[in-house]
Amino acid sequence: MFRVTSLIGLLLISQAAFSSMVDYPDGHPLVPPYEGSTAWWTESYEFFEAKFPMAAVPMDFTKGEYLAVSGSAYAYEYSTPEGSSMASVTESYKQALEDAGMELLFSCSGSDCGPGLSKLFSETNKTSGIPHEYSGNDPVWLYRLSRDTGNVYVFLHFETGKQGPKIYQTVLEEGDKPIR
Repeated sequence: MFRVTSLIGLLLISQAAFSSMVDYPDGHPLVPPYEGSTAWWTESYEFFEAKFPMAAVPMDFTKGEYLAVSGSAYAYEYSTPEGSSMASVTESYKQALEDAGMELLFSCSGSDCGPGLSKLFSETNKTSGIPHEYSGNDPVWLYRLSRDTGNVYVFLHFETGKQGPKIYQTVLEEGDKPIR
């Protein structure tokens, strides 16, 4: 029994030693969720290869202009409190991102996003590990925080919901290989 317990302990210690990824189930510390929001879905990836749109996405989304980055990623789907307005939610996020020193790389909404954005979201999962669709009306943003240790990218898709806005958020901490 002692040997089995020791073996399990060694396995757990070795796993912790080789995995330097931190899990943020309540939201990434660089981008706190809108006050009162509820996380409906969270995913974390030790290694994720993302393609974030940098221009309107054409119907044939394979011909779009993208920023390809990879690293550890954290994806969230939030519902905001009932009665929250899109304006208050987006303004809150904009302020938090700017306060963190991030720069806007791309933004669009409505037809400015292009006819292929929904396909990009639903068919490739290259912007997030959380499947979703683009309604065709709401804001989409890509921000970057430049750091000596690697850039951090924040991709946000806001969606008008029945009770209040929903937020799809991906935070990618750049790295050139899987963490292990």
